[in-house]
Amino acid sequence: MFKSQDINVLHDDLLLMQANVYYAMGQLKDARKVYEEYSEYIANFYSRHSMQYAKALWYLANINAFCKDYDTASDYYVSAVKLATKLFTDSYRYISISERESFWRDFYRLFSEMTSFGLAAGFEQDEFTCSAYDALLLSKGLLLSSDRSLAKIVYGSGDQELVRMFECSKNLNTEIEVYKASGEIETDKLAKMYDELHVMESELQKYAGSGDEYMSFLDVDFKKIASSLQDNEVVVEFTDFRGKKNPDDVFYAAFVYRKGWDYPKMIEVFKGKELDEIVGAGTSWDIYSSEIKDLAKLLFKPLKKYIDKGDVIYWVPSGDLHKISVESLLMQAAPDADLTVRQLSSARMIVENKYESDMHSAVLYGGLEYSGGDSSRFDELPESYEEVCLVKDILEGADCNVRILDGLAGT
Repeated sequence: MFKSQDINVLHDDLLLMQANVYYAMGQLKDARKVYEEYSEYIANFYSRHSMQYAKALWYLANINAFCKDYDTASDYYVSAVKLATKLFTDSYRYISISERESFWRDFYRLFSEMTSFGLAAGFEQDEFTCSAYDALLLSKGLLLSSDRSLAKIVYGSGDQELVRMFECSKNLNTEIEVYKASGEIETDKLAKMYDELHVMESELQKYAGSGDEYMSFLDVDFKKIASSLQDNEVVVEFTDFRGKKNPDDVFYAAFVYRKGWDYPKMIEVFKGKELDEIVGAGTSWDIYSSEIKDLAKLLFKPLKKYIDKGDVIYWVPSGDLHKISVESLLMQAAPDADLTVRQLSSARMIVENKYESDMHSAVLYGGLEYSGGDSSRFDELPESYEEVCLVKDILEGADCNVRILDGLAGT
């Protein structure tokens, strides 16, 4: 026999299914009407301060975008981001790593939709682009800063047992991924590995979650980064997304801003196939040859009006742009450009580094096993371990405490 709550959940699912069917049939007005009914039902059943309602707002944003009601769609997207961010920020200290990853998957999907919608609808530099950029920052923060914060807290604790547990959890995580990729999986063995990992991660998170430093990355947004810039500094942060008509099509956009700007500028810079035509679609790119000027033109022509001579560019790549050393590219293609390029994994690092000018420790990575022990998948970088050993000697000569992570541990 169904309980009343089961019936409510069924009604919830049926409304969403009905709206999706109308959308698939091209009956957009009917779909919008049902999505609106669905969102009201969710608001009444879960409340307007729930993650379920944030997802309902995202559905409303999408359907209004398809109906070409761009202003309404924009409002819903912004509201969805604000609500999801607040809910996540309030609960971050207490949720498990798996719950955090689940949130990231939903949030990344929302952000990707915002970028493609904003470009199509003509939103360039306003509250919408600021909201979309803050969503990108949070998304990257979930992947990068939270783990980095945890590592910093653990290694700074001086608790060797905690350090051992942290490193064991990282190694076990790698072992799980390698085991899953092997194709020969025993369910009981995999479950046991996950159970062991969950125990370690819960203990680590219990320790880290008691301090404010673990939460610090959540406070970094566009306004904080922009206010940290100098007059000659410009941020260029890329993102990539898939085409709606053909998921194999990749598009690149960039958020560009300087100190004093009220909002970041969002621009579409090029298509993935344009990049492939210059450097090839394979993994072994020979980009520093006759194509370097074409590549420099593709990357910098859309950005030229925002960059001045003598600028420091904080360059945050995405997708296949990670494979390009933009510093080397500029040196060869435009040696007289008088530009300094600093490549970052996220613009959040600009704010973090303002408060970390006194660095007394470093972690170096070399001799990594990119294939998880299967050398047939990826070639290892020759001499990379020897290289970081030389860097270690230099840093230790400057009274810096250095650790080297190699092999699977580094990966």
